[in-house]
Amino acid sequence: MSDKSKNSVWGAGLIYGSILGAISVIMSVIFYVLGYMMSDSQTYIGMGLSIVIIVYMLYMYRQEYMGGYVNYGRLVGLGAIIAAVSGIIGAIYLVVLLKYIDPSVQNMIDEKSMQKMMEQLAKRGMNPSADEIDSMMEKTKMFRSAPFLAIAGILNSAIFGTIISLIAAIFLKKENKDPFAGVEDQA
Repeated sequence: MSDKSKNSVWGAGLIYGSILGAISVIMSVIFYVLGYMMSDSQTYIGMGLSIVIIVYMLYMYRQEYMGGYVNYGRLVGLGAIIAAVSGIIGAIYLVVLLKYIDPSVQNMIDEKSMQKMMEQLAKRGMNPSADEIDSMMEKTKMFRSAPFLAIAGILNSAIFGTIISLIAAIFLKKENKDPFAGVEDQA
């Protein structure tokens, strides 16, 4: 087996994950500049773009690294690596954004969290006082911190990418019919 095919999953995963991570960061910067950060449109466009890119990268891996043949498990593993690497890059960007570039984004996160919390309480018929709201926001402060959001982002990205890969691999797998494919001449 050649070095390219031995290390191809990790090597390709790091390369493709870095590309997806860079695209995600660029998209986030565009939404930030346009003032649509944390909007539903950013979420849906980001998810759609990630799906398309992950599926395309799995296809390219099959073609470029594996000579047109790859099994289901390898594609799923690659998709998980791509998504995890992309999630790490996105998490680093988020921490840098919240800590150094624009700490006021933390206020946007807090406001969005409070808005969602109020919507959930209203659905349950609850109408908390201002003191109760402040108490709830203080208790959940840790879950809105940059480190927690970064870890959650990595996990979400890895899970999302794995799910996409589980589905895409069904259609992209292509088993080699040659039983001796990949076996090198030992003589």
